[in-house]
Amino acid sequence: MKKLYILFLLIVPFTNLYAKETWSEWQDEKPLGENLVIEEEERYKWYKIIEESEYTNLENEPNCEYFDKNDFILSDWIISYSTPEYKEYRTIKTLEIDQVKNPNLIGTMHIFDINSDKIINITEVTITQNLENIPYILTDKTDFNVKEFDKLNDNDVEEIAIDFENHDKISLTLNNLTLNQNMFIKISYINENNNIEKIGFATSHDNYNYLTFQNIYSDKFTINCDEKICELTINLEELDYETLFELPIIVYQYQDKLFKCTNKSKEYLNGYYANIENYTKDENTKKTYYRYKINYSTTLNNANELVYNKNEKLLNVQNIEKKDIFEVASKLTENIIKNEKKDQNANINLAFYIIILLVVTITVYIIIKKIVNKNRAK
Repeated sequence: MKKLYILFLLIVPFTNLYAKETWSEWQDEKPLGENLVIEEEERYKWYKIIEESEYTNLENEPNCEYFDKNDFILSDWIISYSTPEYKEYRTIKTLEIDQVKNPNLIGTMHIFDINSDKIINITEVTITQNLENIPYILTDKTDFNVKEFDKLNDNDVEEIAIDFENHDKISLTLNNLTLNQNMFIKISYINENNNIEKIGFATSHDNYNYLTFQNIYSDKFTINCDEKICELTINLEELDYETLFELPIIVYQYQDKLFKCTNKSKEYLNGYYANIENYTKDENTKKTYYRYKINYSTTLNNANELVYNKNEKLLNVQNIEKKDIFEVASKLTENIIKNEKKDQNANINLAFYIIILLVVTITVYIIIKKIVNKNRAK
């Protein structure tokens, strides 16, 4: 029996059997199972603050998360031919410039005279460009002849707005300087069989410094009448000005203070983490992750190859001293069967290796026994 034990030790390769513990991957669902060793970790969403800034006018303050009146720049100077709107933190200057060379650029129209044998009862004045109405305001008038200015452009062509006599004057100012291309002015008045010979007409960039003046005769305007209303229409683009005033004009310059407007937003990383450097944790996104401990029996053979078996710790062959070969085989076999029942995914390489070891050991034992018996028979 002693020889058999020595032979068994020679057949077993110098193999180390030891137990190794590892962990599963992290998951956000708690694993279920008996006798599992579970570890928990709290994770969060993480973000950085992204800051976007621009300089803007004071009226945009409500749209800014952070509005800093101590941090500002000055806008470029803007030129306007009409008086700019007054605003806080706006600087306005006047500037006298040379005569504008383009007399077809209109800011205000002036009607000085409607030469008629009767008073002209004007009911409506309409200015159009490309068939669309252009808004205007009445900026100059002969006070005693004006009834109600609002009636001058209320689209009611039958209600009298102005009693216009010879040498009266009205001025109509547009919202912006406008080129007179495809521009018409239409004057509606009560049909009293008036005989109109000419109209005194001028244009300017503002209400004071006239750039042009001319008398418009009947060959430059058209009149269409029905039983109640007549419409006198002038094509402003076709006018040939008889007089061009050589006057400087006043324009305006204005500059605004623009203040720093800052809005901040959060830029999140994808996924959940326990800690991320240089990022901020969102406390409202807490999520628990889990992992569980896995026990592996690990075989390290002479080729330095690791073979893992998801089993309980196996018997360490190196610690076996002077035990019967059948006891060793029995324990090894019992351990394999036991572990196979626990986990059907046990490492086949290790089980196969042990089975081969047992078969070879028993075979050698039988051979040796026959030899011993044969020698005794002799």
